[in-house]
Amino acid sequence: MTAHLKDIPQDRPFSGRILLVDDEREFLRVTCRLLEKFGYHVTAFENGLDALIYFQQYPLHFDAVVTDQSMPQIEGVDLFIRLRSCNSTIPVVVCSGNCRIIPLATVCNLGLDAILQKPVDILTLDQLLQQLIRGREGTPALHGDYLSPKPPPPGV
Repeated sequence: MTAHLKDIPQDRPFSGRILLVDDEREFLRVTCRLLEKFGYHVTAFENGLDALIYFQQYPLHFDAVVTDQSMPQIEGVDLFIRLRSCNSTIPVVVCSGNCRIIPLATVCNLGLDAILQKPVDILTLDQLLQQLIRGREGTPALHGDYLSPKPPPPGV
C-alpha cells in the first residue's frame, strides 16, 4: 500500500461500504485502516470463501468489493463470478502482484470492473472506488442508510 501521509484525509464523511478480501493479514489491516480514513465502512475477510458466505447473506449491503487475486481456496476472479451471481451490479476490483496472470479477454468477457497492480496506491484505489460507486447511482446499495438492520459483524 502506497500513500503519503499528507494526502490521507482526516476522517472524511461516509464514502461507501466496502467488502475487502485478502489473505495477507498486514495488507488487509493497513488497507482497511486507510479506507476507513477515507470515509468507507469496511468489512474485511482473510478468506475468500468466508467473504462469499457473508456476501450471500447480505448481497445488497456493499457498494463495492476489493479482493486479492491469488488466495487459497478461491481466487479473486472466481470470487468475482460468484459475487456477481448474488448481486449482478456490485463493482469488483481485483488486486494482484502480477496483473498479467489475468488475461485481458477474461476481464472483458466477465465484466470485471478493474484490476490494480500491487502495491496498491491508496489514492488511486479511493478515486477508482468513488468512480465505481458513483456509477451505480440510483441503485440502493449506494445509499448507506437504506439497510436495516445492519448485518452482524463477520466472525473473523
